Amino acid sequence: MNKEWFSAKELKSLAGMPTTERGIRLKADSEGWQKQKKQKGKGFEYHISALPEETRQYLIAQQIQAGRAAQQAEMNGRAKATAAKMALKIKTTQQVRESQLQGVLAQIAHLEGEDRKRAESSSLVLEMWQSYIKHSDDGKTKATEEFLFMWSERQFPMPADFEWVYDYVGTTLNKATLYRWLQDPDRLIKKYGNRRGQTLIDTQPEVKSFVTSMLYTHPQAQAKDILYGLESEFDGTDVKIPGKASIQRWLNKYKQENKAVYKAITHPDAYKNSYMPALGEIKASALNERWEMDATPTDWDLTDGRYSLLAKIDVYSLTPRVLLSPTATSGAQAKLLRDCFMNDGLPDTIKTDNGADYVSLQIRTALRNLNIEQDISAPFSPWEKGHIERFFKTLSHSLLKMLPGFIGHNVAERSEIEDRKAFSERLFKKGEVIEVKMTAAQFQEHIDHWVNYVYLHEEHGGLGGKTPFQMLSEWTKPIRKIQNERALDILLASVGERTVGKEGIRLDNFNYIAPELGPIVGQKVQIRKDPVDVGTIFVFQGGEFICIAEDARYVGIRRQDIAIEAKNLAKKAIKEKKKEIRQIQSKVNTKDIAEQILAHKREQNNVSMLPKQTESYTNDMLEAATEATELRRPSTENKPLEPLKPLEPVESLPSVTDPQAIHRRYLRLINKLEKGEELSSEESRFYKGYHDTPECCAMQEFFEDFGLLETVNQ
Repeated sequence: MNKEWFSAKELKSLAGMPTTERGIRLKADSEGWQKQKKQKGKGFEYHISALPEETRQYLIAQQIQAGRAAQQAEMNGRAKATAAKMALKIKTTQQVRESQLQGVLAQIAHLEGEDRKRAESSSLVLEMWQSYIKHSDDGKTKATEEFLFMWSERQFPMPADFEWVYDYVGTTLNKATLYRWLQDPDRLIKKYGNRRGQTLIDTQPEVKSFVTSMLYTHPQAQAKDILYGLESEFDGTDVKIPGKASIQRWLNKYKQENKAVYKAITHPDAYKNSYMPALGEIKASALNERWEMDATPTDWDLTDGRYSLLAKIDVYSLTPRVLLSPTATSGAQAKLLRDCFMNDGLPDTIKTDNGADYVSLQIRTALRNLNIEQDISAPFSPWEKGHIERFFKTLSHSLLKMLPGFIGHNVAERSEIEDRKAFSERLFKKGEVIEVKMTAAQFQEHIDHWVNYVYLHEEHGGLGGKTPFQMLSEWTKPIRKIQNERALDILLASVGERTVGKEGIRLDNFNYIAPELGPIVGQKVQIRKDPVDVGTIFVFQGGEFICIAEDARYVGIRRQDIAIEAKNLAKKAIKEKKKEIRQIQSKVNTKDIAEQILAHKREQNNVSMLPKQTESYTNDMLEAATEATELRRPSTENKPLEPLKPLEPVESLPSVTDPQAIHRRYLRLINKLEKGEELSSEESRFYKGYHDTPECCAMQEFFEDFGLLETVNQ
């Protein structure tokens, strides 16, 4: 090896190395790498023997590859020298054509257009190869290798007007093909007798467009379905319809040659997994070196409201942390960060998207103050956060599908149309709502248990077959942790900017003052609200802490208490409004408005329809059924009548025009059921017919809102 010493800049992002120069210097100091001062510039260089095994192997492979490149360059130089000897022979098209084999010319003389160019290009390559061997000082085998190398690199010296040959022969020429052409010149042209592109589908643009469109619109369609479609589309025209076998062959070939685009349109998830380049995905070589954060855009409709699902994952160990939040705001992200920082330590870098909750002043300021680099991905590029995206997919397929009320996402369980929609479009699509019949606390506990007892103990290919739990357990080096929890709360608090006035800092109708504000009146400062005490804010300027400012009237009052009081005031306002509405109802009678509307409509539309002409219809089955009813009819002749049973006393029915009276009756029946009393047959019919109807639900809400439940038994 020629090079033994490497700088931090040269080692950055190599296999087994941190992604930053600072990370490399820290790693070198902690592991005691052998180092020396750089001969030029500042800093140190590190000896290859002190580097991790993975990095040493990579550097050795790079130097071996460089040596091979030098050998290839040397061989290329010899090849070019040999090629120069024959440059005059293939200088022009006419000269090369005169040197072609007469037998080949005779066989391709009858061809025209593309067929002729294709055959001529092969024969020209054959003649160039033979001419190169003839003028080479090396043996036939070595000269052939040199020729193929130059051809594959498009470095063979031939006239510019011969460049079209590459369009037909390509650059992937091999020795076996050359020798087949040499031994049997017929091979140059015989394969073009049934050439690709001459099928009835390819030669008729309208047919090709129709088949292609049907293929992508209905990916599940078979050859016979497309055949039926062609027959219906081009019936009565001059279009030639291909047979089912021809359509099948064309479909097979098209799908094989267009794998990526076909998969991208028909199965987007499979395309991302199989074809989406992952070369830009960055790995990590240390715990907390790099985190990724994201949130599912889906709303989770739980029994106690709608929530968003936020998550973070450590790239090195694939250890996640998940938070269920009513909103995916910067405040929610700050709460997730707080949980992560207190439990997992501080990372060097956090990868996020460019959403407003991640690039907010609150989040950016907090990360900057904690010396954490924020790496923001490009818009609409979820693959740049591949680790957190895969975690969400694992979460959904392993856990969420088993939750009560979950809609399901397995393509094998859905229709073909649903099968074509990407999982990310169905499950993690903005605006979608997924119902889970659990409370937020139950759902959070369910996810936490799955992470701690299932996911952390499953092997991952990206971890070399290890589990995240093993990766955490085997990490013995120290991690950065914040000891002052209160200080962290301040740094993660919402951030604002205000100008200091003569009377202090005005914010949210509060006036905060402190002696330290006197010298900076008229200047702009950054403020952070105390997460607990509404009467206190923290003042910073240029990244330096200035003071704690207070509004003496509210110091010690919790923000939560203010929120509770605000709710109580809102309830009081609603109660007063309901009282006002009840007074209006007592003056204006609208309880019979439904009957009034119906009566009005009866007067407007009191038009009878003329009777329709009818005719008696019967058949053998109807007649047989009629006969059966006659036989089943019970005879009443000579049968004494049984005495009538006394009627059960029933509650008098209220007027159907009084919905409140009807609902009061319903509530009284509920009271009877709760006491264990049985309902009469008429009461049971009324209860079953009225229970859970829209009218019942509406009146129940009305009774609750206006305090009428206590009047039921009056």
